[in-house]
Amino acid sequence: NASERLCAGGLFAGTLPDAARIVAASQEAWEKSGSLQTGNGLYKVEFEPAEWAKVRENPHQWGAAGAAAGGREVFGVMYKFSLVDAVDGCREPLVHFGTFTRMARRYGLVLQMGPTPLADLVTQALAEDEAKAELGRLCRIYHYHGGMRCDEASPEWSALGLYSAFVFRKEAVEGEAPPMTCEQLSASLG
Repeated sequence: NASERLCAGGLFAGTLPDAARIVAASQEAWEKSGSLQTGNGLYKVEFEPAEWAKVRENPHQWGAAGAAAGGREVFGVMYKFSLVDAVDGCREPLVHFGTFTRMARRYGLVLQMGPTPLADLVTQALAEDEAKAELGRLCRIYHYHGGMRCDEASPEWSALGLYSAFVFRKEAVEGEAPPMTCEQLSASLG
């Protein structure tokens, strides 16, 4: 697992689909149209009725990205994700962030940031001079190659809103040997 490769104080950063946002968007689609499908011309999220029933049995579990850890009922809830020209009907599990955080803690990973909507991080980065230049360059490259638009009304921005970013820091686990320092890790590699 990722924590085995981190030295004390090392960071593990990642992104994952935001289960709370997916459930909220799917609930809105269900209420408006009776459909278990949501998305736009770029992406689609769809639940099978049996999978949606699992969500509806415990709706409070899925209310917020940082909701407290759940029990067994948060595992195995699947949805299908499609992304134009990239992914076609891939079955993915909803990841309950509170449970994910609790499990990471067992391996010495302590949440330092997040979950933060990826779109919010992009907005923050666009406000910083150094990051703004790099993000602007990437947006132009993607735009001219027929890819991502960077305006908030775009289908790409909507898809970006389905993801959250997080950062964990490696700390010692009680009862286990302390993790290697970065110096020890570097020395062992070479």
